[in-house]
Amino acid sequence: MLVCNLKYNDFVIWSLFIFFTERIFPDLHFWNTNSKIALKFHTEIIMPELLGKYSTRKEGSTKLIFWCKCKSVDDGTPMICCDNNKCQIKWLHFICVGLSNMPNTEWICDFCK
Repeated sequence: MLVCNLKYNDFVIWSLFIFFTERIFPDLHFWNTNSKIALKFHTEIIMPELLGKYSTRKEGSTKLIFWCKCKSVDDGTPMICCDNNKCQIKWLHFICVGLSNMPNTEWICDFCK
């Protein structure tokens, strides 16, 4: 809710036998306490698993993946994937390549041009 700047969300359960709704408001204390933990989990667990299946590989390696020309991890800021299948870098931060929006066409990084 805080990421989307919402004032509330409605949690709704509906079936043939019950209709339940509860209005849920943002919890700033919870957000301030847990947002850094959630970003760390996303960066160190979720993205490496989605992109490289590190946790479910037979070897079980859980090394962090570093992206972009800045040699950083996915920090949650927008990134773009180079459309060259042989790109050595593959994912780059928008800010590092001077983008503010996702292009509507194929995008090749400067390293592959």
